[in-house]
Amino acid sequence: MCNITEELRLIKEESKLRGYSRKTIKAYKYNIKKFLTIINKSPDNIDKDDVRNYLIKLIDQNYERSTIRLTMASIKFYFNQIKGKKIELSTISIPKMKRKLTVDRKVN
Repeated sequence: MCNITEELRLIKEESKLRGYSRKTIKAYKYNIKKFLTIINKSPDNIDKDDVRNYLIKLIDQNYERSTIRLTMASIKFYFNQIKGKKIELSTISIPKMKRKLTVDRKVN
């Protein structure tokens, strides 16, 4: 298992250097803390199947599509930018965002 506090500190520092908003930094830290806690493995031992199974778990728990997409972005950032570990996540399908239907209104 890893030192989650140290990992979160690294996320915060790298995100600040990249100019991410406070809300983005907070969301990334929350998502990675939750992910690492539930997976309960060293980041060096986490693979694509762990990520896939975690996302399926979120879907099964009826999380919103936007939450799942943000979680995936958080995980990608963590592994690619913080850990320098390339996990092929592009082949994991995640739900598309819901489209909002627009209503045409005629102005008389």
